[in-house]
Amino acid sequence: MVESDTEFVNRGKSTHPIEFGHRVLIVEDSAGFIVHARVMESGVTDAKTPVELMRTLQRRFHGKIKAVRFDKGFWSLTNLKDLSTIVALVVLPKKGRRASADTEREGAKGFSKLRKWHAGVESAIHALQAGNG
Repeated sequence: MVESDTEFVNRGKSTHPIEFGHRVLIVEDSAGFIVHARVMESGVTDAKTPVELMRTLQRRFHGKIKAVRFDKGFWSLTNLKDLSTIVALVVLPKKGRRASADTEREGAKGFSKLRKWHAGVESAIHALQAGNG
């Protein structure tokens, strides 16, 4: 039986483009520990969450977060500007076609190093889905 509040989750993956369930936001530290997790409310998109999330985490960790990495689903120019005032290094890849300034920003050494963190988060999400996390 499906829960009444279950939603269609459009993952954009070719093998399973639509799934049933709830969107979950997970934040890992550089060592791979989950430091924040929440089930997102129905209709809330990734792009609406990163600024307030980082303000909360900076307060919780006394301003010690120096770098943050999000995937393309969190992209907006406003998010990039606001996050840059909260964290020193923001890795937020742009969706779609990039202007030369975006290509230069995304080609920076720190950007590409932190972008590789994404695989760890995907692993944590899979572990939670499989029930062995």
